[in-house]
Amino acid sequence: MKRKWWLWLSLFLVCLTIVFVVSELTGVSIGSIFGWGTLGILGILGIIVTLMVGAVFVILPITMLVKILLECFISNKEMLYMTLGSLGFCAILVGWILTIRGSGWSFLIMMVGFSMGCFAGAEYQGHKLECEKLEHELEQAAAAARETTEQDPDCPGGWFNLGLIEEHRGRYREALNCYQRAAELAPGSAVIISATGRAYAQLGNANRAIASLTEALQLRDDPANAYLLGRVALLTGDLPLAERLTRQLLESPESAYQAWGHTLEGTILRVVDESLEPAAEHFQTALSLCPSNLHAAHSLTGTLLALGRLDEAKDVAAALAALQPHSLRVVNRMGEIAHRQKSWQEAERWFQRAERLQVFPQLTAYNVASVYAARGNNEQAVRWCRLALTRDASFLPAHVRLAQMLDDQGRWRLALYHLHQALQIDPGDQLAYRRLAQLWQDQGRFDRAEQIALRYDLHDAPGQS
Repeated sequence: MKRKWWLWLSLFLVCLTIVFVVSELTGVSIGSIFGWGTLGILGILGIIVTLMVGAVFVILPITMLVKILLECFISNKEMLYMTLGSLGFCAILVGWILTIRGSGWSFLIMMVGFSMGCFAGAEYQGHKLECEKLEHELEQAAAAARETTEQDPDCPGGWFNLGLIEEHRGRYREALNCYQRAAELAPGSAVIISATGRAYAQLGNANRAIASLTEALQLRDDPANAYLLGRVALLTGDLPLAERLTRQLLESPESAYQAWGHTLEGTILRVVDESLEPAAEHFQTALSLCPSNLHAAHSLTGTLLALGRLDEAKDVAAALAALQPHSLRVVNRMGEIAHRQKSWQEAERWFQRAERLQVFPQLTAYNVASVYAARGNNEQAVRWCRLALTRDASFLPAHVRLAQMLDDQGRWRLALYHLHQALQIDPGDQLAYRRLAQLWQDQGRFDRAEQIALRYDLHDAPGQS
């Protein structure tokens, strides 16, 4: 590109003219003006160099130290960059206030704040790129597996790999179809039969899950299958089978088998005996024996949550979120913990992330509605409840919550409609009857409220002493 030499010449002439004019007006010699100008330029360069040296040797180490300390307490990447950004904003604000008051520390504090903001931005971009990379890799793996099944429909490995990917994404029905196709092509494979039983268990078909997992155990001794078989046996009420499998796993000399045994023992204590503290101890023992046991980690998270030990539950769930960023179960669990801690924005972010996974969309929409309701934003809560019902019109909790919010808005006739819909789904739902009694009482129809309370034995219903 041709240089604009005439622009530089014009700039020089303008500067020279300004120097002559200032000299004539002030009586200062031209040499003194040039000397002062040179000193000014050198001073500005000195300030810039000083700031750069300060940033390298003072500000950046302080910021790095703060970041390292935060990483010791915050394992969740999203929480880390949010905390860094908030601290950076507060530091800039404090620096600005000190600048107004003429403090000499103001500039250093503001620079630390800017550095924290830069680190927060870097953390956010890194976390976002990591999630996008994982999602892209998952999509690529699914596309490659589908291509394999299209090119060679009789290859059991292609169908099995596609099933694993679909299962990882929470699409259990699609995964089951893939496993069944693979089982037809490779009969007698313990791995495929086990995966089929796992998919049946996720879909709630306990009988078929037990049959598949029992067959897989007969073909190959696998502690994970024994644990899953014991868990499904609990769902069907076969406690002796679950206890027998637990003893077999605990008596094994291998630590991995013992870890699964402690996981199953903790599950029995929690489900059958409702002994939460001993169950949590068993899950922790399982994780100490085998840190990669994700079933123990999931169970420990739920147990700690039931015990009200929210901070501990969040730590375990955050570790799971790092290992399984696309797991709907983990994402919903993080949202549930944030909701119980009254961290509304964090809960909303997790539930909206679950919304994008689109596995149980009606439950996710209902969870988002719960967050908005807790924050007092009834308009958004009503919208998300209606979205849940468009996805599943028989989702009873959404009808009851929507009725409550509509009643709060004075739209009691619509609330009455949704309560009747809820009672058609489950005629014995006590909460729906309580809401119905409350609604009639709010409308001054105490006779109807009392009639409902007496008929359905609502001792703590409105108007009842």
